[in-house]
Amino acid sequence: RGPLPCGAKAGQCRAMEVEIVASQGLPHDCFVLMKAGQMRRQAKLACEAPFAFPTLPANSAPLRVEVFQTLAGRSLTLSPDAEQYVVKLPGSDVLGVKFPPS
Repeated sequence: RGPLPCGAKAGQCRAMEVEIVASQGLPHDCFVLMKAGQMRRQAKLACEAPFAFPTLPANSAPLRVEVFQTLAGRSLTLSPDAEQYVVKLPGSDVLGVKFPPS
C-alpha cells in the first residue's frame, strides 16, 4: 500500500482520487492546488500520491487546478506573549502578521 493521498487522513473516505501523471515546463518546487466542489487539496508537484476528495467526479465539476511558486519564505518562532510579528523576507520585502488572542 502506497502513501496516503495528498490531503487525506487515515481512515478518511476517498470517493475520487486525482493523480498527476505528467508535467512540462513547471518548476519542480511549485505547488499544485486542486479544488473539487468546496474541498481543496494542495501539495508539491513532486508529491507522488494522488489528491483525494470525498466527492464523486460527477459532483465535483468543475475541477479547478492552480499552480503556485514560492516567492519568499521565513520561519517564525511563535511566543505565547506576542500577537503580532514582523516577517522580514529576503530583499526588502516585509510582511506583518497578527494572531487573534487565544
